[in-house]
Amino acid sequence: MNILRRTGRSESLGQGRWIRNSVVIAEVALSFVLLVGSGLMVRSFVAIYQASPGFNAENLVTFQLTNQGQVATTPVARLGLMRDVRSRLEALPGVTAVAATSFMPLANGQEPLTRYGREEALADPTKYQQANFALIQPGYFAAMETPLIDGRAFTDADNVQNATNIVVDRVLAAKMFPGQRAVGQRILVRTISNEPDPFEIIGVVEHQRAISPAVDGREALYLPDAFLGSGNTAQWAVRSTGETAEIAASVRRAVADVDGRLGVFTVESMDQLVDQASAGTRFVLWLLSLFAGVAMVLAAVGLYSVLSTAVRQRTAEIGVRMAFGAFTRSIFMLIVSSGLTLSAVGVALGTLGALVFTNAISGQLVGISATDPLTYAAIAAGFLVVACVACVVPALRASRLNPLEALRQE
Repeated sequence: MNILRRTGRSESLGQGRWIRNSVVIAEVALSFVLLVGSGLMVRSFVAIYQASPGFNAENLVTFQLTNQGQVATTPVARLGLMRDVRSRLEALPGVTAVAATSFMPLANGQEPLTRYGREEALADPTKYQQANFALIQPGYFAAMETPLIDGRAFTDADNVQNATNIVVDRVLAAKMFPGQRAVGQRILVRTISNEPDPFEIIGVVEHQRAISPAVDGREALYLPDAFLGSGNTAQWAVRSTGETAEIAASVRRAVADVDGRLGVFTVESMDQLVDQASAGTRFVLWLLSLFAGVAMVLAAVGLYSVLSTAVRQRTAEIGVRMAFGAFTRSIFMLIVSSGLTLSAVGVALGTLGALVFTNAISGQLVGISATDPLTYAAIAAGFLVVACVACVVPALRASRLNPLEALRQE
């Protein structure tokens, strides 16, 4: 027993083992945190493309129309101009729908806000809430393929100055009228002054993500283009079966045919806008994956190095154990269990760190919780498998030692 005690605790092992073990545990914990964050971001990024942003981005081209006010100086003239532009665009080969809005989802990077509320807000202004606000032409929801959930959308008869009809999205309807039908209800909206105007809800549409595919964003309400005098819907959407470049050239010609003073700028496909709006999430995903991969490699190398050193320093101890009848399998399991213990401690600490880290990036996550148990369990299981692989070589080396040679080294 004295030999076993003496050989089992060499001076270098006694002084340095806790440092090496602490470093390995820290590496495991760090890599686990990064892997969990990367796993959540991967699942979130998949969810972004699987979840509907509230419109169909395929075969949709957007552009900005300018100089409407110079071409048509009165509300009536601008209304006629918008109808002419729309008619010319609808007549283009392959075009199936055309509409315009004052705010195109994912195109501007900011939300146009207005305040709204129910009648009790007249007595208590704190009851007002904020929502996204957009002027739209009739046919906008059809062109964007935004589902109509209840009621109806705007028609040309609704597109007049001082209109009193309004369309809201699903989020606003559920927020303002929980458990009730929103169509037919009245709300107050501050449009051009601090004095609210009353509107009747005629339709409820699906919620559109306005700023990023990764963020639900605020609720939204819609008024017809002519409400503020027409011509404010400068962001156009053209749905067609052709290529973006072909549609862009056709759009420019069609607009020029209406009036050469009109300008067409920023012609992009909606797929491009979605891709650009997802760039931040993709960058975070790439960065997390890179760091997570490096951290896992370092953790595996560190674990391998520590176990290899332990095997060398415990050679005599292992020889004594084998001389006293220890089986090869038990020596193998002794080394593997040492490595897995370090990994398990690192994973446990990494879990605590991951809970803090993922809470900080929860705003980037879509369709998944920052504490998703499936992700945590999958990463933990995967990491322990990697740890087992890192333990195998040192464990095999230890189990194949010749007891006589091992004791001779002592």
